Amino acid sequence: MCKCGFCIKPDFAGRLKKSPKCGTNLEIQKERIWTDMNKLKCSVTTCRHNANDLCELRKIQVDGPAALESRETCCGSYAERTSSSENSCGCSSSPSATADVHCSAEHCTYNDNHKCSADCVCVGCCCAEPEVVSETECCTFERRA
Repeated sequence: MCKCGFCIKPDFAGRLKKSPKCGTNLEIQKERIWTDMNKLKCSVTTCRHNANDLCELRKIQVDGPAALESRETCCGSYAERTSSSENSCGCSSSPSATADVHCSAEHCTYNDNHKCSADCVCVGCCCAEPEVVSETECCTFERRA
């Protein structure tokens, strides 16, 4: 279950509804809203791809093949924001609330053949101002039982 409160989650009747921070309920739906895409929230403001807690990349990599908890994972797509890198990442200029999340965290319950199966993925940091990849983490990581 996502810890960011940003996601759309199914209720017990199978209807999709926004989490408490999002607001209103959605209509009953039989299909997944984002086909093969994950809802993505990123709070790593020192990353050049971050724009208002959204990511400008359409595909990200979560690393941590031996991770047993979220702090042992990282966003492999992280790139430090510098004054010269502002708006020069070579990616889409418009951030999106969805992304294709590839994952090497073998022990995560959401890892399905190196593809994240969580509806929502939250990327955060283990320190105040991360400067390197290892200071980021996938907050959605849950150890496989």
